[in-house]
Amino acid sequence: MWRRRIGIVAGAIAIPLCVTWIADAVEDVLYWHRVFGTTTRLGAPVFDHQEWILLNGDGYSFTVYRLPGTVRSRFEGPDADLLDAHPVPADYQITWAMMHWRPGSKEARQIAIDMVGGSVEEDPALREYESSLVATITSPRTYYATCENWGPEGDFVRDAALWVVDLDEGLIYFVQFNS
Repeated sequence: MWRRRIGIVAGAIAIPLCVTWIADAVEDVLYWHRVFGTTTRLGAPVFDHQEWILLNGDGYSFTVYRLPGTVRSRFEGPDADLLDAHPVPADYQITWAMMHWRPGSKEARQIAIDMVGGSVEEDPALREYESSLVATITSPRTYYATCENWGPEGDFVRDAALWVVDLDEGLIYFVQFNS
């Protein structure tokens, strides 16, 4: 009798955990499909810097992934769909200013400079990856996209995301800040 009760309790705990894990995995695949226009799993980050989002919503994250083959092939021969329609904004980003994928350029360097450095922590590895991002975004073999939510008066960026695909180094950078 006690074994049956333990089994019921274990099942009551395990089933919701499995459902949550599956839902998170599906959500992750759908998110990256909206960003890259292809189905992919990025795997564990090479580097991940997450700062707490404070009560007022302030926060900064900087994540670097290895570039999977599905995403690499999508950017080595980009088509109009990728360049004109991706990333697709999430529902809460519909009113945000979206800049779809475009090749790296000297002008993009300023965008990268404006996006990085939002950390209040001194982390040498973070600073190294931020510098690499600023350097690589000028390459024509690097692609970037942004999404920005401007303040009510249009005089400052309240929330922003920057995605960068570096074909030469085989990396994906994802930077996000909220203020």
